[in-house]
Amino acid sequence: MANTSTTQNKRRTLRVPYGKELVLQTSDGTVITGKAGDFSSTGFFVQTTGGTNPKKLIDQQAKLIVDLDIERLELPCKVLRWEKNRTRMGFGVVFL
Repeated sequence: MANTSTTQNKRRTLRVPYGKELVLQTSDGTVITGKAGDFSSTGFFVQTTGGTNPKKLIDQQAKLIVDLDIERLELPCKVLRWEKNRTRMGFGVVFL
């Protein structure tokens, strides 16, 4: 019988742990360094250690800058939310 408990993952897209260092540069010039907590086909969660006013960044357009071994990716995105709980702190962003 299938598990129908409330702890079942109800996300529409698969989330993949990533863990690479990245930069989030917002349209107002704010630059945040962090680590990609996870990503999906629709966006990233950027784990941070603080240092900026998170509420001012919500709804801003930005770009995620990820340095790969052979090239640099600059991915247009929008900051959706700020999250801080017992296990993580950072920003949810969606790709544009």
